[in-house]
Amino acid sequence: FPESKQFDIVPDEVIEINFNASTEWKLASNRQWLKFIDNKGRFQSLTGKPGEYIVKITVTDGALGFVDDEAIVELTMGELTQTVAELTRSAKKRVAKMFTMENGEIKEIDEFVDETFARSELIGFEANFDWRVDPESIPEWLINTGGGLKIQNLSGEAGQVVDFSRMVYIDTKEEARYSDLESTVTIRAINSDYTYRFPIKATGIEAGSIKWIGSAAILRGGLLWDDKGNTLKKVAGTSDIYPSDEPNICHVIVRDNKFTLRFMEWDSSNRKVVEVPEGKVWVDVVRREGGLLTLKAKDNLVRSQRKMVVFFVPENTEIDYNSYFNKTGVFNFLNTGYGMQLEQYGLSGGFGISRQKSSTSFNSLSEGVEVEDVTEIAERLSLTKLDNIYEHSFTAEE
Repeated sequence: FPESKQFDIVPDEVIEINFNASTEWKLASNRQWLKFIDNKGRFQSLTGKPGEYIVKITVTDGALGFVDDEAIVELTMGELTQTVAELTRSAKKRVAKMFTMENGEIKEIDEFVDETFARSELIGFEANFDWRVDPESIPEWLINTGGGLKIQNLSGEAGQVVDFSRMVYIDTKEEARYSDLESTVTIRAINSDYTYRFPIKATGIEAGSIKWIGSAAILRGGLLWDDKGNTLKKVAGTSDIYPSDEPNICHVIVRDNKFTLRFMEWDSSNRKVVEVPEGKVWVDVVRREGGLLTLKAKDNLVRSQRKMVVFFVPENTEIDYNSYFNKTGVFNFLNTGYGMQLEQYGLSGGFGISRQKSSTSFNSLSEGVEVEDVTEIAERLSLTKLDNIYEHSFTAEE
């Protein structure tokens, strides 16, 4: 008997063993997928007479799995049987693929790249093993935008070809796109610990650009407060206004969250935009998380309504502030612009005195004060309500 030899082999590969038999002999194996080759074909076993032989051996892909398999070749001569070869058949390679839809056709891709804001795209997978998407691998910035089928529920059988019904719509959260995003989605085999990771990317906003988060109709109205700094909300498309317990916030996407805030207002005398001095900015930024700002207005102690515009200025960006206002100082909100209007109502209640400045404008002179001897005045004037009586002493100039 020859010494036993060890071989690594893949399907359809051919190896040779040689031996010199002193009697009639037989070769056999313990695996159906191992075949002996002679000039008549492939067989499960071979027999022969005494002599020298070179025998060819191959393996098929029958019952080929995802782990290496082993077979032995045994030579029998007379009453004796010995192992003369040990073969290790390499496992089947696992293959997983990712797809998207382009121009109405399903296309295989090496990585999924979301380059467009506010547009959903299709994604799907297939593999030569039973699989499912690992929900924990899905990045938090990747969201489902389609119907009932969601990416975290995607699964498939071995060899099941992807089609439109087995794909899902996904998008990237806008508020996360202040920088380039990169992660992976993992396909996990059902019956093993094998995993396959697919690159998932999203392009962040360009430097110098800005993207407002929210409805354009609502953003166009800006932020509004009453005279006490309480939040007022406007109903989009109407003139309705209602009080709200929620704070006033504005949210923008700027590259790497690198921006400065500029508070600007219209100078009607000179018909141009001027920056509000730091000490006269009447809102406070009470919270700032990247491009998400929470604003609180201070009390308005005068009767006139006041307005200014907060501008988010990205790093290394120049802005033509005057281009946002018309000739009469009306602010024009732009979806891709850098500014949002802030507005606060004038002091309500009480008693105020104003002097006419022009045919359409007035200057506030002062506020009336409550009368100390209100009871005496109320009795003299036969008044029953005492909380709306004010007085003011006019100067000669007034």
